[in-house]
Amino acid sequence: MLDFRLKLALCVIIASLWRWDVWGFQSQDFLDFLQPWYDFIRSHGGVGALGHSFYNYNPTYIYLLVLWHYLFPSFSALDTIKSLGLVLDGLGCVVVYYWVARLRPWSQAGWNPWGLAAAGVLWLTPTVLLNSAYWGQCDMGYTAAVLAGLYGLSQGHQRWGLVALTLGLALKLQTAFTLPLVLVLLLQGQLRWRHLGWVPLTYGLTLVPAALAGRSWGSLVSVYWQQFNTYDRLTLNAPSIYQWFPQADYDRFVTLGLLLTGAVTFTLVGLLFRRFRCFTPLQLVQVALGFNLLLPWLLPKMHDRYLFTADVLSVVLAFGQPGYGGVALVTVAISLGSYAPYLLSREVVPLGVLALVLGVLVVEVWRRIFEGHDPVSILMGLASDRG
Repeated sequence: MLDFRLKLALCVIIASLWRWDVWGFQSQDFLDFLQPWYDFIRSHGGVGALGHSFYNYNPTYIYLLVLWHYLFPSFSALDTIKSLGLVLDGLGCVVVYYWVARLRPWSQAGWNPWGLAAAGVLWLTPTVLLNSAYWGQCDMGYTAAVLAGLYGLSQGHQRWGLVALTLGLALKLQTAFTLPLVLVLLLQGQLRWRHLGWVPLTYGLTLVPAALAGRSWGSLVSVYWQQFNTYDRLTLNAPSIYQWFPQADYDRFVTLGLLLTGAVTFTLVGLLFRRFRCFTPLQLVQVALGFNLLLPWLLPKMHDRYLFTADVLSVVLAFGQPGYGGVALVTVAISLGSYAPYLLSREVVPLGVLALVLGVLVVEVWRRIFEGHDPVSILMGLASDRG
């Protein structure tokens, strides 16, 4: 056990030193967006900036930047962005520890070694390192909220689970990849419909500070719609099916892609409802991973970082359930390959190949979810019941 702890501590130290080594790197996203946003916050006295629409995120992340402005007034824009990412990574490691400790209990007193290993590996995971320490992004923020929400739901804390999921949604729209799972829980009865009122309540409360500062409600509630219409590309370095249709008609394929994704998603929701009357905590994570792999693969207009939650969920499963180590390695490898065109200005592995591998991975993960139960038979049984 001591040898294990020493090795884990050494790995964590190495990952921490690497973070420090790349601290000064300024990505194009930082130069074009994050630095101007923080400079605007400083020039408008912190809270006074909230009344202006100088950013294209939901205001939740801006609140964190304003908080950092007051807590660490001497920090530069780069120090603020990188240190905030560091804290969010640490929070993600804590949530992953508790998830793995729940999936793989330890009979002896003290810290759960599987949970510690998972948290340490997450700290070392290349996409996690690059996302915050190098790129300056905050994807661990919404991902930690998603995992915390799922953990709460697995413990029967429906209100707090939905609150955490909504906070994730208030940080990044990618939280929506997990929402089909919530629909299944509602159909199963594991989640009560009346508790859904916590979603608009929590989401609305996250908008109140910006509204009180003077920003219009119309601009606040339309942020994600504006984001959706910002880029007119079927894929932005995402390993999605649209890598196979580089010359496809944008408007037509966006519509077809949304219809296809909706049809597949609702079919899977029906199959899951038919097969599982109640999810175990393990099944909850498995299905969450399934949707977080499937939807970025099928949806148009996906970005290179949109497999981030899948990366973290795969780490949880790799330590919480034997046999998922390979799934985690492939997931992180695909995600890492998607980072290359932006960070290196070249494809290390062709994105079309990554899209093909992701498709195989999607099929494999969903095969494991329905293992021992033929989805076609389930679907036919569901249709006959309705007939």
